[in-house]
Amino acid sequence: MKTADVEKGEIIRYDNKVMKVMDKEILGHGKAARTYRLKFKDLTSGQVLEQVLRPEANLEPLTATKATLEFLYRDESFYVFMNQENFEEVRFGKDAIGKRGVLLKENDSIQAQVVEGQALALEFPEFVTLTVTGTPDGVKQGNKEAVLENGITVLVPHIVAAGDQIVVRTDDFAYVERVTVKKTGGGQAASSRMTSEG
Repeated sequence: MKTADVEKGEIIRYDNKVMKVMDKEILGHGKAARTYRLKFKDLTSGQVLEQVLRPEANLEPLTATKATLEFLYRDESFYVFMNQENFEEVRFGKDAIGKRGVLLKENDSIQAQVVEGQALALEFPEFVTLTVTGTPDGVKQGNKEAVLENGITVLVPHIVAAGDQIVVRTDDFAYVERVTVKKTGGGQAASSRMTSEG
């Protein structure tokens, strides 16, 4: 595959490493002067790098499939999962997962990209729902900080209280909305979401 044909999101081998193309930008004017700046993510280490390549440079395309992993535990260096299809243990270094690793809870299921038989990249959902464990008292307007069940702190509207569940974006941990649970007439719990307040 030529550099000119590579698309954002594709998995390729570059410099003997499995990379995901995160971005592609055309540099220069005219066919002869044109080059491409590619942003790669090393799916093994999590490192992001940029490289300027000629349009005719060859890149090896790789086929990625998906597997469902169950999160088991974390230690000082790794996040440990079990592949739910073959029950093999899969380990990811903390650098490879990055800051979103704090969102993982035991027994969570998550999709992973598999290349050449090896699970290399987790696919976090865009949003997660987490429980608020603590908020400061006395804030009656505007926003306030809230501590969530996984220990992170986010800015939330003043009406959010401990015990509430909130939806958080996984890329920047930003508050999206509050989830309330209320009883229906038959006594069953029905969930509803409220859009961002205040």
